[in-house]
Amino acid sequence: MMQFFYQMRNKLGLILVMTSVLAIGFSYPAADSDFPLAIPFLCGLATGIPPLSATLRHLSLKKWSFLCLFFIGAGILFSFSLTLQAFLFGIGSCGFLLILPSNIAIGWFRKSKTMVLATSWLISLWISFLCGFGAKRFLAENLIPPFMVLLFICLLLGIWFLEKPPMVYCRKVNPLTTGRSSFHCKACCYIIFLSTSIGLAKAMASASPLDKMPVSPLSPLYLALGAFLLGFIIEKKGIFSGCIVPILFCEIGICFLGTESEWYFVLGFCLIHMALGSLLVLLPILSYYLYGQIDYAENLAKLSFFLPLGLLAAQPFGYLGKLDALSYTSTMLLTALLLTFSFFSIRFAWRERLVVLKNEAA
Repeated sequence: MMQFFYQMRNKLGLILVMTSVLAIGFSYPAADSDFPLAIPFLCGLATGIPPLSATLRHLSLKKWSFLCLFFIGAGILFSFSLTLQAFLFGIGSCGFLLILPSNIAIGWFRKSKTMVLATSWLISLWISFLCGFGAKRFLAENLIPPFMVLLFICLLLGIWFLEKPPMVYCRKVNPLTTGRSSFHCKACCYIIFLSTSIGLAKAMASASPLDKMPVSPLSPLYLALGAFLLGFIIEKKGIFSGCIVPILFCEIGICFLGTESEWYFVLGFCLIHMALGSLLVLLPILSYYLYGQIDYAENLAKLSFFLPLGLLAAQPFGYLGKLDALSYTSTMLLTALLLTFSFFSIRFAWRERLVVLKNEAA
């Protein structure tokens, strides 16, 4: 009974925290629905992942949460520079959106971790999208600051609900993290190839003459759908099948983007954002199954670092709108090639994991 109480309390707190942080980003007057792909925000994510992941192991969850909250608050207050705002907001967001959800879901919900993570992202993205859309459309400009204060109160309430999951200790050496340089390298290559491919596909969508269609404001809904769908597939088919799904989403998406049909463009745009949203669930679960229950958190930080890095690597291609059709086609072929590399990277990484476990059992 007590375990059920702590689980429900932490699930509610997690949804409140994630929803509040996302709603702050979507409600800010200078932000749009694509702010998670802005260069300063991605730089903040990449900068914040290593130190915040390391400090979580040594601080209480409340102190660590207030550290993340400090960066988010500083980002909102530094109104003189939109770039600095997005950078600081990215540092705080990486703690609440990339590090915290995985630790809560895997630490408190080991049997249902995948669907807890997927449903948390689904609910948080939908509610935050509605909050941000409603605030910008129906609230007067002078009412935005009080609305932000309300979101910060919800964020503090969510932090109060959260409890740090019990630590798991094991004196036996984990074979999955011993002498695994090649194995770890393949997993990192999978993430950076896939995230770069998604960034390139997003650049292709921006360069398309059909980009003027009103589909971009609905990006958070596509992210939520991708996260939930991937969680469902992992539950039914397993983690390796889940690793293939974002590759298929992105591959089919770029094929649809290359057509002149408006409906195919909308479908391709949706699939690309679903591929990006699926990584929000895939990264923590992949790290758990690759490295085990004890060492997943440390290795998750290493894998997650390559998600914003890959998206940043594709940012220069965002100027494709000024280039010719040949460059557009070349980018499509490059994207397809990187997706192929990502498939073989995760295939070889997974095969090496099975060999390690087999040798350990023998």
